[in-house]
Amino acid sequence: MPIRRLELADIPEVLRIQKEAYAPQLLESAATFIRKLTLFPDGCLGYDSDGALCGYAFAHPWRSGSVAPLHDELLELPPDADCLFVHDVAVAERQRGRGIGRKLILALFGIGERMKVARYTLVAVQASESYWQRFGFRAVETLGYAQGIQGARMTLERPDTEV
Repeated sequence: MPIRRLELADIPEVLRIQKEAYAPQLLESAATFIRKLTLFPDGCLGYDSDGALCGYAFAHPWRSGSVAPLHDELLELPPDADCLFVHDVAVAERQRGRGIGRKLILALFGIGERMKVARYTLVAVQASESYWQRFGFRAVETLGYAQGIQGARMTLERPDTEV
C-alpha cells in the first residue's frame, strides 16, 4: 500500500511538497514538522508513488472549538483532546488529480476511528473549503490564520464512529 507512516528522513520531501502547495506565509519549518512527528507519529502519513514521497498528511489530537497554531515548534497536545485536528494535507504538483489527497484523508478518518473520536476539525486555506465540504466538513468560523491569509475553521461530525 502506498500510504505509510512518515519518518524523520521524509522531512526534506515534506518541505518540498509543502512549498509547491502553499503560499509562503503558510510554510512551516522542518522543526515544526519534526515536532508533530514526535508528538503523534500515527497521524503523520506519507503517500509514495514511483518510489518517492508525493503526498503527506499531518493530524493530531486537539480540542474542539480551537485551532492548533501554525509554525509552532513547541506544540503540546492537550490532555483533554476530543477531536482529530487535520493540520495539513498536501500533494506534489506532478501528482495532483489522482485522488491521493482523498486517500490520505480517508486514512486519517481511519486513525480517528481507531482513536474512537467522532469529531474532526481543520483550517481550510487558499479557497479549499469546497474540497473539504465533499468530505462533509462545514465552515463554522472565518479567521486570520497567517499574515495576510484568511482561513475557514471547519468541522466534521462522523456519528458512525463509536465514542
